[in-house]
Amino acid sequence: MIRLINQTRKDNGVSELPVNEALMNAAQACSNRRYTWHHAPEEGQAAAEAG
Repeated sequence: MIRLINQTRKDNGVSELPVNEALMNAAQACSNRRYTWHHAPEEGQAAAEAG
């Protein structure tokens, strides 16, 4: 998804969004756990652990 967004941004003369691998890994970990509530304490913890 990030690649598609950045390609669209690039095609429209806008700078690409930076990608933070630690936060991407935290997001994937939350997705793997199938959390159903956004901003749940577990999501915050995963982001904090990612740095």
